[in-house]
Amino acid sequence: MIKHLTILLAVDDSNMSNGCLEVVSGSHEMQIPVRESDHCLEYDWVDKQTWTTVDLEAGNLLPLISF
Repeated sequence: MIKHLTILLAVDDSNMSNGCLEVVSGSHEMQIPVRESDHCLEYDWVDKQTWTTVDLEAGNLLPLISF
């Protein structure tokens, strides 16, 4: 059962030069530490991950599903 669905729509080209989405492969199966103070990811965890850019062309849709 899907609990949450987000769709990213690229109005313009989206790439590393203009701030595209970056993801961590397999993070949907990880326990990701979040700071209590501001509910953001722990810096140490972020620094240790391999981040992959998700380049999109204008008009592309990227569905992001959370279970």
